[in-house]
This record gives sequence, structure tokens and C-alpha cells, in this order.
Amino acid sequence: GWIRDIRISTRPDAICIERLQELYAAGVRTIELGVQTLNGSMLIDAKRGHTVKDVELACAHIRKQGITLGIQLLPGLPGETWQTLLETAVRAGRLQADICRIYPVLVIEDTELADRVRQGRYTPLTIEEAVAYSAFLKTYLEKQGTEVIRVGLQSTEDFDAGRGIVGGPYAPAF
Repeated sequence: GWIRDIRISTRPDAICIERLQELYAAGVRTIELGVQTLNGSMLIDAKRGHTVKDVELACAHIRKQGITLGIQLLPGLPGETWQTLLETAVRAGRLQADICRIYPVLVIEDTELADRVRQGRYTPLTIEEAVAYSAFLKTYLEKQGTEVIRVGLQSTEDFDAGRGIVGGPYAPAF
């Protein structure tokens, strides 16, 4: 009696109707999808392993099952521009998600993205750019009926001390 319902996060391409029925029967009432972007080329470049179509289908299946739908977006992936961000916002609005988390891209040590930064092949967003991108996404999605429940990563002791981050718009109070 202590647990009322369960919230999970997963990949869009992990969703199928049969699994959703099992999850619902087990008490799952919210599913957040790691969408990242709704630009197909950027998904390929980020090696996400899912497509925009996978996202759209997963969202439709989750809504049909009666489970609260959440999406997670990462503004600032390689190739992001105001145009791609606008396209992602419009497509995200059409998903009719109940909730959204916005996590501007941080470059973490020992990743391929960190190598790209060091090679000069990727420049992460500044705090100012991340605030502008995030504010736009938040404003747009809320007008579409999606509640933005978080912007920026949770503060951690290591991140606050500057450990583990190669670049990007980290701020404890983002």
C-alpha cells in the first residue's frame, strides 16, 4: 500500500503494445521517453538507435494505453540550430506529451562527444544559448499543453565541483 504507481524512463524503440499492457498491469502509470531531438539526421549523428517514427509510434501507443506520457529533450546536440530546434518543438508539440524534461547537452568525460570537443568538431552551448533554447522550448511546449517539469540536470557533488564535465551549460541552479 505504500506504492501508488511507478514511473519509468526508456528508449522510444523499446515500446511495444504487449509490453505496455504488462507494464500497466504491473502499476506503471508514467513513461518518459528519451527522445533527445526530433531531427532524424541529428538522431543518427548522436547514435541514438531510434528514429523520429519510433518516437511518434511509441508516444501514440503510450497515450492509447492510458499511461502518462513524458518526453526528454536535449537541446544543443551536434548540428542544432534555431531552425532544427523550432522543428523539434513543433514535432514535440504534436506528440501531445503530458510532461517534458529539458536537458541542455552537457559533454561528459570519457565520451565520444568529449573527443569531438577536443578535436574542435563540436562546440557545446554556452549558458546563455542553453537558457534561450530551453526557454523557447518550455514556452512553446507549455502553450501546446505539455507541462515542463524540469529544465537542466540535477545538481551533483561532482558536477558542482567541476569534475566529469568537459563542456556545456552546467549550472547547479539551471
